[in-house]
Amino acid sequence: MSSIDLSKVLSECQFVLVACGAGFSADSSLPVYSDIAQIEVYKKLDLTYHDLCRPNVMLAEGDLNDKELFLGFWANCFNLYRSTTPHRGYDILKKWNNEINVPLEFKLYQQQFLKVNYNRDVHVDDVAGPMFIYTSNVDAHFHRYFEKNQIYEIHGNVEHWQCQNKNCEYCDVQKINDNHVFDVDPSNMKCCLDNFLSCKCGELMRPNVLMFGDEHYVQDEEQEQRYVAWEAAVEHFIKDNKTYGLVILEMGCGTNVPSVRMECEEVLSDTNDKSLLVRINPCDEVNLPHHAVHVQDTSLNTLERLAKQMLFNK
Repeated sequence: MSSIDLSKVLSECQFVLVACGAGFSADSSLPVYSDIAQIEVYKKLDLTYHDLCRPNVMLAEGDLNDKELFLGFWANCFNLYRSTTPHRGYDILKKWNNEINVPLEFKLYQQQFLKVNYNRDVHVDDVAGPMFIYTSNVDAHFHRYFEKNQIYEIHGNVEHWQCQNKNCEYCDVQKINDNHVFDVDPSNMKCCLDNFLSCKCGELMRPNVLMFGDEHYVQDEEQEQRYVAWEAAVEHFIKDNKTYGLVILEMGCGTNVPSVRMECEEVLSDTNDKSLLVRINPCDEVNLPHHAVHVQDTSLNTLERLAKQMLFNK
């Protein structure tokens, strides 16, 4: 597509879908999928992220049956994510979110949509505004900057844990308390199971994260429904817009786990010529969709550069 003034488009758009993959968190020095298991213990065992991120390791259903190793992996992730300070890009997005005004009718549309389609009664102040976060990252860092009603974590997050058995009668998803730190033995990356998090049924708990081959993940239906309502409202309100009413800001999304990229392209298709997809990542891109531009850089560099040009950062 022809060259555009991206900062001008972003300044003037009405709605923003912020779609983030592992590359976005990498700007906070967190490991991406290919690096998260690059620890000597795992190397010696010839284990990759795909090996460790399977619930059957905990349920003793596969070749690798080691609850202490499985929970140690996720406990280490939890400790790392909690102790990491998110990069400045989160704050830039928050400021931008606070500068965009939306009409009350936009929120009322979402409120009515949730009532009609999901039989859910929500207050108009409890639906999302101009910006929505759609992410596959499980570090929960967006919760430090945005309201829960504008976040959809499609793979869950490590701040919440559930029973290893989805069909357990007590299987509520519980948030880990704020001062909790898991005890992981660095010599073998295992967690001692004595006094480990347990469900009321007596089974051990696991992170509320969607893993490979996962039949026990408890999905957050409320997050999903809020996102569907927000997208429906956006489509309704931009249909008569003469410029780009929606900007899809896709950041740090690769092709190893392409869920976020696929969603961005689907939203772009649904909104026809009323939206612009901005794909930000350091990799080469070919075959960009119509009404899409590629910024070949990291998420943080791009946001900082745009922030210097846009009104909300003055």
